[in-house]
Amino acid sequence: MKRVMMILALVALLVVMLPGSILAKVDFKSAASGCTYRFPATGGFYTDTVVDGDVLCGGSGKDRVLRMTGGTFRGGRGQDRVGRLDGGRFIGGRHWDVVRRMSGGTFIGGRSLDSVMDMFGGTFLGGPGRASVQYEMSGGTVKGGPGMDYITDMGGGIFVAGAGQDQLNGLYGDATFDGGAGDDSVVSMSGGTFMGGADADRVVEMLDGLFDGGDGADAIDLCIQTPPASYANVESVTSQICSEVPPG
Repeated sequence: MKRVMMILALVALLVVMLPGSILAKVDFKSAASGCTYRFPATGGFYTDTVVDGDVLCGGSGKDRVLRMTGGTFRGGRGQDRVGRLDGGRFIGGRHWDVVRRMSGGTFIGGRSLDSVMDMFGGTFLGGPGRASVQYEMSGGTVKGGPGMDYITDMGGGIFVAGAGQDQLNGLYGDATFDGGAGDDSVVSMSGGTFMGGADADRVVEMLDGLFDGGDGADAIDLCIQTPPASYANVESVTSQICSEVPPG
């Protein structure tokens, strides 16, 4: 009996001495709920790269993941963050969730404002709250949700607007902004394509590219032909030095 107790004590000691990242793999309570690792209530920082087969579950605190190349991170009730999203799925929780750099994978927005700082690829799906790309989008796809979604500067990729009043500050390069059901707008357009939706869409300043207003009462405040900018199905052009696209 004493020998059995000694063996059990030795096993317990070895488990305590294991690194934290290894302990995460043998979190039996989390595994029983479908999670390979669950953040503590106070929040934490997961330093291992999340790979296929990993399922991380957020808690009520601020949870941080350094990098994802696969797997799943389910945001909890706190403010969750991924440093680099190169693959896998990040599902936003109840509060403001952030991806610092996104080049692949899928970010599904949660109930609040969710943000990607710099976007080079992947898919960002706006949730019930608001979605935003804070700095620059040069690739990938953003699909807006019902809230007011926003991208600061867009030089590549596709932005499919949702039902809210979505806005781009700058549109250029070969990027495409596909307006949705709301009143969508671009502040400065120096390239790319803006396809308006069913409502009143607007370009404040147009220098280049193509703006097809769609069915609503669409408008261009200032249109300058340097180089040629083109538009179609636009009801109001306040200041025009541009060319309208011929029908067909």
